[in-house]
Amino acid sequence: MSTCCSSKNNVQAGAHIETSSQIAPLQGDKARAQKGQPWLWTCLGVTLGLLLIGVTWLLHYQVSWANPEPEIQISRNTACTGVKPRAVMTSDGEWLATVWIEGDASSGQCRDSGKAVLRRAQRSDTTYNWQEPQTIMEGQANADNACVTHADVRVYGATAHIITVKRAPCLGENPSSSVQYFSCDLPTGNCIAPESITWNSNVGQIITDAELYADDNGKLHVVYDMGTIGAANSSEIYYLRKIDDSWQEAPGTNLSTGVWIEGAFVDYAAYAPRVDGSGNRLHFVWDAHTLSGGGFPLYRYCHTDTGNCPVEGGPKQINPQWSGDMGTYSLPIIAAHGNRVLAIWHYCSEDPFEAPFCDKFQLIYSRSDDNGSTFIAPQISEDAVGGSYPYNPGTGFPSTDASNTAYNNHLQPALALDASGLPWVAWHSANNSIYSAYMITTTIAISETELAFNWEHQTGWSIGENNLDRARVSPVILVSSQPTTSGMHLIYMAKNASGSDHYQVYYHYLQEAETPTETPTETPSETPSETPTITPEPEDLLIYLPLIAKVYSDNQP
Repeated sequence: MSTCCSSKNNVQAGAHIETSSQIAPLQGDKARAQKGQPWLWTCLGVTLGLLLIGVTWLLHYQVSWANPEPEIQISRNTACTGVKPRAVMTSDGEWLATVWIEGDASSGQCRDSGKAVLRRAQRSDTTYNWQEPQTIMEGQANADNACVTHADVRVYGATAHIITVKRAPCLGENPSSSVQYFSCDLPTGNCIAPESITWNSNVGQIITDAELYADDNGKLHVVYDMGTIGAANSSEIYYLRKIDDSWQEAPGTNLSTGVWIEGAFVDYAAYAPRVDGSGNRLHFVWDAHTLSGGGFPLYRYCHTDTGNCPVEGGPKQINPQWSGDMGTYSLPIIAAHGNRVLAIWHYCSEDPFEAPFCDKFQLIYSRSDDNGSTFIAPQISEDAVGGSYPYNPGTGFPSTDASNTAYNNHLQPALALDASGLPWVAWHSANNSIYSAYMITTTIAISETELAFNWEHQTGWSIGENNLDRARVSPVILVSSQPTTSGMHLIYMAKNASGSDHYQVYYHYLQEAETPTETPTETPSETPSETPTITPEPEDLLIYLPLIAKVYSDNQP
């Protein structure tokens, strides 16, 4: 940095100076100064001013940007519905991307199958600017055409990698399913043509859920479930990975092999797989569903470099103090960061086989601090995330829909780990026991113990609390990996509580209240030890400290 101490009146070529409304110029008091002030003190004053500029800019740079407008509808306002959102954020926070299913009514009624839609948002100084939604895969929900039933997205660099589940025909007997893959460039929105990456889905075999993961080297991994229509206990979990532009079955493709429980070897139906990764490991969880109608979470890990899924990696039960099932679907989710792996799932807080048939759930969690090798046993119910919440039981019975189309059933939790490995969680629950209105509740872990987390609910971080006019469900969380940024991006579904309108997809940003919003001002810690001699002058002179300004180069925005 050039100062007057090296070159007086030197201005860097190709730069312009602009005053900022957030950084006001400093004006000195009226004073008498010696005529012909020493050059050294002039330089020190200017240098101090430039240092203040630099320090103030750095402090401001680390302050989180202001809150975007709350609850922005990001789906198209169609006559049908927008459901099943998934979302991702680039590591630098520059882009958000979300995909969802835009329902179709070509069968005569609105269904939650149809076309896949992508919407991108780029960060500006104060908010995210959302681009227009774009259809990335067509589909119609009728007996003659194929439709999209599910979509997921991950990013590597500025490229969004997307998978969809395609069903053909969408309705009717003997359909088949496939997982389709393609990518889209986030700055331009240009997408490549989709390709089918599954080849073993025969007529009558249906894929319900699929998830995608991009590892630290940009390698892609896909996990999905597939079962035979009408065949009980037939759904299994499968794993694919992309190697040298070719999709291949990984060694040990069927992840959901049997597991030993209380000395017995059992092989339950497997649904709703989720995946995340850290280091050289992929971490999978899914719902193991018993013939009696209950479910519990199973975990397994595989290696990202070889695709190998070692025996010691599972499958294994991560809720060992509860034998068998815990009532209805457990619907586990997972997140990983460094050596921290965290799984959260539904736990029925009442006897699932006696009235009122499990109409309340808790969110139970278990964590690993050795990258999935061992898990801390789930804690007692007092340590459940957020306590006990009701869900919509409808006729009094829990949902048995493996595709989760009854979106307000269960708590549908979302999970993310921040830069410190602490979890941020969101879920939905009935609002004031009014089953037609749902709110989204959030909580964060502010510290941890040897066996648990200490949770804190931020004031104002519930969306729709005491609001009986809306039903907000199925949240997705995005949390920045940058330690200087603190806030939660939420994407979720919402409709009128009366049910007269279909679901649409919304975006909301929640920022910690204590996050600074004004630029701090740095003052010098001590004054110079020497004071120049002041010679009285017949006239008063005004002395101005250097103007505090931002300096931009030509290639900055």
